[in-house]
Amino acid sequence: MKRCSSCILLETYPGIRFNEQGLCTYCASHQRKEYYGEEALKRIIERQRAKHQPFDAVVGISGGRDSAYALYYMVRVAKLKVLGFLFDNGLVPESARANLKNMTESLGVELVVGRNCLRECLKNNLEAWIRKPCLNFILLTCTICNAGIEIGLRQAAKQRGVSLIVTGSGGVEEAHFKGALVHFGARRQERNHLALTGAIVWELLRNPAYFKHPRCLYEEGRAFLYQYLPWPVMQRLFYRDQTRIDLFNYIPFDEPEIHRVIETELGWRKPANVESPWRFDCKLSFLKNWIFLQLFDFSEKDDLFSSMIREGLLTREEALRRIDRENLIPEELVRDLCREAGLDLEKIRKATHQLRTELEHHRREESLY
Repeated sequence: MKRCSSCILLETYPGIRFNEQGLCTYCASHQRKEYYGEEALKRIIERQRAKHQPFDAVVGISGGRDSAYALYYMVRVAKLKVLGFLFDNGLVPESARANLKNMTESLGVELVVGRNCLRECLKNNLEAWIRKPCLNFILLTCTICNAGIEIGLRQAAKQRGVSLIVTGSGGVEEAHFKGALVHFGARRQERNHLALTGAIVWELLRNPAYFKHPRCLYEEGRAFLYQYLPWPVMQRLFYRDQTRIDLFNYIPFDEPEIHRVIETELGWRKPANVESPWRFDCKLSFLKNWIFLQLFDFSEKDDLFSSMIREGLLTREEALRRIDRENLIPEELVRDLCREAGLDLEKIRKATHQLRTELEHHRREESLY
């Protein structure tokens, strides 16, 4: 199977094209990331510190790698009084919970926990998807969780009188294919929000099974308001005094240093039964990446490694070695999630196979033109 000559993206990547040199669309148009810089970060921090609030910042944490480092940075490097916030969607693995306990205790950080009905919505949405599988609804349930994190962070900050919110996002995390899956552009700056709305409404109308659980529709609608409107309307209406920053838009992503710090200083560990140190803090990620691998032979990790290659943080050879290991998802983890959420893995497998057959047929037709 053909890969980009510079990164490791496969020819099955949605929307990808290769030039005569074998360079993919994303490498050919890539521009090195420009960070806001530590000085800009320091200015934001000092403004917050001068407000003399009970806490200087709320930091979103999950038990995963990047948020662990964000918490460490804000407490030990920036010397802030920090309130930790966890959005518990009911699918947080024990390994992530152990990390949360170790790092909050090591840093003396109070932890606030928010919750929602993600497990119910996961069952509803996946059972509807099984009936009529389509690409742009694979990611639907994650929107509920992402919005829950956003809303939970802002509410926790508002309740405690805090105006600075920090996450471990940003930097090299680029999931271009997620945009392509919902037909509203392969790059964030080109996303067409009207096209996204139209695609979601059309799929809902084509598949009434999504309407079976009214609470899920409410949660999806709320997620849309917070995530997919062309400007942050809800944030400006209800949380206008808050500043939200993604740490790795300010400082470079240094993977070896991040691991050194969180492992030695916070007692952070990845689970023994998975190879990848990334994206194990939610059980749903195992199923989602398993579906991606069944459909396209790649996962979110291919996207991450390709972005790191473009930024000069990883060689192509090292990425190829790592992807062979880190894309191995033990099926038992997927089965455990399905048992826990009341899902039928064999039905999901069948729907995924049906969708892959349709995709391969579509690619063959495209190659004729």
